[in-house]
Amino acid sequence: MTRFLIVLAVLAAVGGFARSAKAEGENGPQAFETQTVARVGGPLGFAFSPASKRPEMQLMTVSFAQRVRFPKYSGLGLEAGIVLPSGAGANLLIDAVHTEDFRLHLVDPGILWNFRPDWGVSVSELPREWDLTFGLGADLRLHKGLWATADWRVFMPDPVKLTNDYAYLGRPYALDALKGGQAWLGLTATW
Repeated sequence: MTRFLIVLAVLAAVGGFARSAKAEGENGPQAFETQTVARVGGPLGFAFSPASKRPEMQLMTVSFAQRVRFPKYSGLGLEAGIVLPSGAGANLLIDAVHTEDFRLHLVDPGILWNFRPDWGVSVSELPREWDLTFGLGADLRLHKGLWATADWRVFMPDPVKLTNDYAYLGRPYALDALKGGQAWLGLTATW
């Protein structure tokens, strides 16, 4: 619960900081762009698999996040948020394509701290405190500050612990984590 409150505090601080920076830069170039994101989705790799062949995982997740980007200076952005019901974390967004109306971000490395060790987004039968995350996404402007977003994120168990504790037996866990990557659709408001 403490981690959840810390992430909420960071989101509020980032949003407030970005709003004050935007207000100061009304007459000049904006240093920051903030986005509020709401997404819903589930595991694409197991979407059509029978329940008996699926590992333990979240079949549906809801994600709320706050993104901060530096569009005038860099193709990088930072996203902090929560993935319900599993955990809270942060990702670095790396824009490969960035136009006025479209963005494609790749790799998106990050970390997700699980609220409980047995609440992992994917491969829940392997208890762990945190997941290494990566993925990709695309944003398409619908109207002024409203964007449609599609993201895919993989939540991998700690690769060092997986290798040390399970050796080659850890491979199925890693493959299940890849198949259990969450595909999200949602909306983003820029302000």
